[in-house]
Formats: sequence, structure tokens, C-alpha cells
Amino acid sequence: MAITIIIADDHPIFRKGLAETIAANPLFTIVGQANNGNEALKLITSLKPTIAVLDINMPELSGLDVASKAIANNVSTKFIILTLHKEASYFLRAQQIGVMGYVLKDDAIGNIEQCIEVVSQNKTFISAEFSTVISNPEKNALDAYQFTATEAIILKLVAQGKSSNEIADVLFISPKTIDNHRSNITKKIGLEGKNALVKFTLQHKDWF
Repeated sequence: MAITIIIADDHPIFRKGLAETIAANPLFTIVGQANNGNEALKLITSLKPTIAVLDINMPELSGLDVASKAIANNVSTKFIILTLHKEASYFLRAQQIGVMGYVLKDDAIGNIEQCIEVVSQNKTFISAEFSTVISNPEKNALDAYQFTATEAIILKLVAQGKSSNEIADVLFISPKTIDNHRSNITKKIGLEGKNALVKFTLQHKDWF
């Protein structure tokens, strides 16, 4: 049974080369291509491909946004993210969303075929450059987000279960300022929703 694939990347030349590489494998069938995130999401919703290969940086919606929205809608499609970013924060965000393939664009042509095969078997494929992050995520995770000193302190206090008012008392600043810091921290991590930061710190207690 053929593995159906859509490709989304806003660079036509790169997308063409990637499509040619994928199409050369008789087990793979490309059923659609997109040059922005909204187009990609529509293709995923309508075509329900086995695999969606998404550039992390695209107009309208990023690859991570597309994957997050699609997974939230319980699609069966599995996701591969292509990226130029080697920072751990992007990789960790992809992991949190449920992305199963994470490939550096520099290595995409050489790795994409293996990545599709692995991900189609419901397994994870990650470029070798991220092995350090994978082997020791607690050591690298917080540094990867590049928190300020104040943000790092607030995160640790949130992890201890303290409210904004309690943190404000500890740091001698206003609760409103604490809320602003918490909002900035949430954006850096890429979280959404009420109490998302509290849930994040509970899930990653070993980081603090």
C-alpha cells in the first residue's frame, strides 16, 4: 500500500527537489503540495495523507502551527518538520505537539526517504544533530529557551506552586509585572491555553 504524502514549503526550488526525491520511491505517492501553512492545513484536512512534510517557517501558519491544529482535530496524518533551526527549543516544541519526524533542511534530501519510512511505521526519526538534546533534555531544555534571569526565577516559583501574588511578594514587584513575565515565558515555550504554564512545570518537574 502506497504511503501518501503532502509537502509544504514556500521555497519552490527546494520543494521541487524534495518532491523529486520522494517521488523516486515507488512506495511513496505525493498527493498534494502547498506553499503556505493554510494551504497545507486544508490539504491535510481534505486528503488525509499518511505523512505531511512541513517546513517549520512558512507564511500564514508555521509548520508547527499546522501540525498542532491538525493533531488537535485528531487527524491520522503523521508529521515531519523540516527546519534550519538547530536550537533545542524548536525541537522540544515539536516533541510537545506530537511531531514524529524532525529533519534539518541541510540534510533533508539525504534523509527524507528514511524519515518517511520510519515515521510511517509510527516511529520517531530525528536528525543526528539533536542527539545531545535527546540524550539529556533536562540539562539543555531551559537554556534552550533563553529565559532572562527573572523569568528563570519565576518559572521555578511557578513550579513550586506559587501564585502570581505570592511570587510578587517574594520578588518585591507587582502582580501585574509577574503576569507580564508569565505571559512572555508562555510565548517563548510556545504554550497556549489557561494554566498552560502551570501544567508545563508539572510535566517537567525534573527541569527545575
